[in-house]
Amino acid sequence: MQKMLFLLIFSFLLISCSPRLEKHFITSEEIIYQEQKAATDSRKIQLGSRTNSNCSTVDYYIPDLDHLNHYPTYNLRVNFHFIDTKDRQYNYQEAEAQKMVSSLIGSANKDLRENNAVWLPYGNDFPVLPIGYQMKLWPDPNTPGDDGIYFHQDNELAFYVHKGRNRNLHKREVINKYKIGADSIMNIFILPHHPDSVLSPTYHVGSVGIYLGSSIKMAGMFELQKAGWAYRGVLNHEMCHGLGLQHAWRGDGCVDTPTHNNECWNRSKSAPCDTAASNNIMDYNAYQNAWSPCQVGRVRRHLADLYGRKRSYLVPHWNQLDTTKNIVIQDSIYWGGAKDLKGNLKIASNATLVISCRLGMPIDSKITIEPGGTLRLEDALLHHPGGKSWQGIEIEEQGKQKGRLIVAGQSKIENIVHDLALK
Repeated sequence: MQKMLFLLIFSFLLISCSPRLEKHFITSEEIIYQEQKAATDSRKIQLGSRTNSNCSTVDYYIPDLDHLNHYPTYNLRVNFHFIDTKDRQYNYQEAEAQKMVSSLIGSANKDLRENNAVWLPYGNDFPVLPIGYQMKLWPDPNTPGDDGIYFHQDNELAFYVHKGRNRNLHKREVINKYKIGADSIMNIFILPHHPDSVLSPTYHVGSVGIYLGSSIKMAGMFELQKAGWAYRGVLNHEMCHGLGLQHAWRGDGCVDTPTHNNECWNRSKSAPCDTAASNNIMDYNAYQNAWSPCQVGRVRRHLADLYGRKRSYLVPHWNQLDTTKNIVIQDSIYWGGAKDLKGNLKIASNATLVISCRLGMPIDSKITIEPGGTLRLEDALLHHPGGKSWQGIEIEEQGKQKGRLIVAGQSKIENIVHDLALK
């Protein structure tokens, strides 16, 4: 009993004698300024080959398997238009169309969430990474009761002709006439093949698509009468064109998507399709369900590009703080690509975060640096992507230890409540 009482008293004295944890938002006088060259030399030692501080470098956008939560998922706004003739014979009607859209988006998003290993080059060991976005059906905010699915009857523009003298796959008349919110929503048009084309023995009635500016045209669904999930590869393929990816078999600039003949629709047990078949989203194949690391990096780079057109289709998650998405840095981390966080950011004791690009912080969020933790900015921009306010950088101090903010190069901190004047 006496021993227990002694331990309780000792513990109380130990706690009462411990330095108190103090918190405050950093002042400009507390910032440690350093020359850019010294910071670059330090990064060469810590980061190996990742030494180029360049916001456009794809490598910096490829997710790190050990820190996948550092790469938040974006939501991409889409709507759907079903084009038919005035007698409404050639395309889905309301109930069937809504069911098809639900199946199509659900299955396409599932492939985006559950990426597959790429088959080419044969025998590779590339990591399987999250793609970084989901599609979200988006209604017109100016129309009460709108659900983002529209029906148009137009005898002149109702049909899609893939080949032949009257082909119109590249024409945009139907898009220009019926698009809604195209400055912020990707419009997807579902058209039937022309009935005369369907009757022709030389015309292939398949599921096809094409990306045109802010919109996608797709055809073949109504004729084939398959469930929406069967067309997810076409939708994801065309959406990836819209997000900056090229056909993989032609040489798209990614070292992990080899140039090939694109000769195998399916994988088989016999040559050449036992080793030459592809499942890449940007090849033509029966699967279209795999993104290579470079392709993932390219998509994420475009979505994070503050001034790129592709970013205009994103739901701005930075306008709402989600504390379930807080990130805690617990080791030495380098962020060379632009990011848009969903929650607060904390640099733990003895951890270091180096930022050398743009970091978007959500509204009312804050960055906390624990005692002994370090945040280093190298030509970095910290801001709210929409120009609204976030809290700023909070420094924790306990005894002789405190968090450190080190600034090198032309770094900026904007839109914060507790303003800082960087020199």
